[in-house]
Amino acid sequence: MDDNKNYFDDDEIFETEVDWWKIFKNPHRWAPLYFIVTIVLIVTCGSYFVTNFNTIFENKHAPMPDTTANEATGELAMKRASLSEGLDINLYYVPSDTLLARGKELYDVNCFACHGTEGDGQGPAGVALNPKPRSFKNPEGWTNGRRIVDIFKTLKEGIPKNGMLAYDFMPPADRFAMIHYVRSFAGDYPEPTPDEIAMADTVHSISLGDSIPAQIPVALAMEKVIAEDSTIKANIDDILEYVGVYNERPGARIFDLVSTDKRKSLEVLSRSTAWRNNFNNFTAIITSNLLDNGFCSVASRLSTRQWATLHSYMAELFTE
Repeated sequence: MDDNKNYFDDDEIFETEVDWWKIFKNPHRWAPLYFIVTIVLIVTCGSYFVTNFNTIFENKHAPMPDTTANEATGELAMKRASLSEGLDINLYYVPSDTLLARGKELYDVNCFACHGTEGDGQGPAGVALNPKPRSFKNPEGWTNGRRIVDIFKTLKEGIPKNGMLAYDFMPPADRFAMIHYVRSFAGDYPEPTPDEIAMADTVHSISLGDSIPAQIPVALAMEKVIAEDSTIKANIDDILEYVGVYNERPGARIFDLVSTDKRKSLEVLSRSTAWRNNFNNFTAIITSNLLDNGFCSVASRLSTRQWATLHSYMAELFTE
């Protein structure tokens, strides 16, 4: 082999150093470098964000409020249903010191958590509510209005769509007291007129007295519900046992044919007594939602005679 032979074309020139001037004159040559630098920046920033997440967001958001301070700690008292004493509505339409003091006492117990101490809707329990609690300082957007009679209606009936509870258990005198305290948060509430006072008395029968519903402790109510439920379950157990023993009766055979879950079927029927003496109610209950009621589509193909047999049989089961 000729060691002196030139294996390269004469016009090929190999430079031993980078000509930076040519690179700067042709920026597109930097594209690969731009890509690498961008990836490095993204990875670096992402790593920093993940590593310092808690520090970045520290104290940036208000802590969740402690709403337990205003929760009722005592059990509801036992109260009989009663008719409250009639009031002289003209006296309760005037905000006296006594009414305002009583109103503040009631507001702090019933309203503060949502509407705040200043009546601005910034109570600790209102943070998570949607829509937000009413600001009593804002004259706009009142569902029932801002007159005394309008707020009385709100307290008596509530506004379910806004999450406002009804205070129908509260005597009218206390409602008036709370209304006057609420109106003390701003000075632009409409002044009452004789027509408004007369309408309030007519609509809400304030002079005649207001009915107050009965009230029992929650624990006692739960005990009664559990006891009633236990009684129903015991009765259904007895009925199921009877059906299993006397399963050759015509009604029993039809029941076995149309029911996919006898316990569920019996539970549905046990919730009402209206069907026992009414054939149409009986068929409507069963066919209204067959699967959820423990029945199957076979029920819809029963003849009138078969329906009558099944109705008589089921009514007999629940009256024995």
